[in-house]
Amino acid sequence: MADIQTAYNLIVQACNDPYIGYSQGPRRTTIKLGVNYRTYCDCSSCISWALTGAGYFRVNPWFTTRSMQAKLIALGFTELSAKTNAWQPGDILWRSGHTEMVYSASGTGGRTMGAHNGNVAFANQVSIHTYKDYGSDWTYLYRAPGAGPVPDEISWHQANDYFDDYGDEQYDNAVLIHAYLQNEGWSDAAIAGLLGNMQNESTINPGLWEGRIPLNVNHGYGLVQWTPAINKYYGYAVDHNIDINDPDINGPAQLAYLIDTHANEYYSTSTWPQTWNEFITMSDPEDAASVFMHNYERPGSYQHEQERRDHALYWYNEMQTGWPSDPGGAGGNSILDFLGGIIWDQRRRKVRP
Repeated sequence: MADIQTAYNLIVQACNDPYIGYSQGPRRTTIKLGVNYRTYCDCSSCISWALTGAGYFRVNPWFTTRSMQAKLIALGFTELSAKTNAWQPGDILWRSGHTEMVYSASGTGGRTMGAHNGNVAFANQVSIHTYKDYGSDWTYLYRAPGAGPVPDEISWHQANDYFDDYGDEQYDNAVLIHAYLQNEGWSDAAIAGLLGNMQNESTINPGLWEGRIPLNVNHGYGLVQWTPAINKYYGYAVDHNIDINDPDINGPAQLAYLIDTHANEYYSTSTWPQTWNEFITMSDPEDAASVFMHNYERPGSYQHEQERRDHALYWYNEMQTGWPSDPGGAGGNSILDFLGGIIWDQRRRKVRP
């Protein structure tokens, strides 16, 4: 069933993907999530792609701003004045020559997201605006049939401080890490093993400097405390203009770095001889925690190995009791339905209004 929440989540993910930019040239064929080379879309193809991914079209029509109004109305979207009607997240905004989606709303205005233009820094070409748009900036909004307000997405958290074990910040970060890596083909057990290590290393906090000393570049930084920071992730971020102060950029960038550079960091040991590909498909979360600790982290002391294993088992059990199913699995929703927009159960006090 078509779902505007899924389209919203896809656009959030595209906006946070550092390799998606704006172009009216290859816009119809190159937009891809989670690759390490540049792909592109323009404003209307971004919306068309997201709606197709959300089930509104069987085949992507790659509509333009000129043709999209008729396409949306044919789908049952309601055309409303953007100037006089209250906006809500998930609404599609339109004016002659441009379209975006509402990210967050306040009255007849709010923050928008989508593909903007190619004359700004690449990271800002497809992005969530930090400023508020107003009804006077737009002509129409198109609301999906039966759409209630789309919940705001779960956001990354970071601070140069320690997060409480299993607290709200850890839960949000853990579920986004799970979503990202599950979409990369990792098993739940491997992700849990990684989380068990991250909990001991950084409290699952991408903004933590070792010793809580800011810019302590000769020591550890980030989710797995890459050391020395200047020669590892932090240096990479500086070289690639990654904004480490924005958690929604910094968190996913660290996961991408972990995957892209694993050959430089991961070494099988005699105790745990699993290769990287064997590790990411493991079925035992506690053993996965030990594998990652011995073969990747290699801490100065191994006395806390059991703690890492216990944390991994905790996260694994959480994944089995209400977390998203595997991508495209029978009877389950694609992970993309949840990424950036997971609605938590009441037990965790995480349901977004």
